[in-house]
Amino acid sequence: MAKPKKTYEEKIQELEQLVQQIEDRSLPLEQLVAKLKTSLTLVEDCEKELQRIEADANRLLHHEQE
Repeated sequence: MAKPKKTYEEKIQELEQLVQQIEDRSLPLEQLVAKLKTSLTLVEDCEKELQRIEADANRLLHHEQE
């Protein structure tokens, strides 16, 4: 069974936790690299979602102005 998709807020919260762990500087190199990769994926996912939301908002605003 597939995991439910994380919300934007859940992704941001996970990203904040990862940043704290990375900034702690006590992780072994392999774990640090894994957390950095996960962080990058989360950032990319959040950027895509924000772009989608912005496009939706612009479409709605443009539609209301007509």
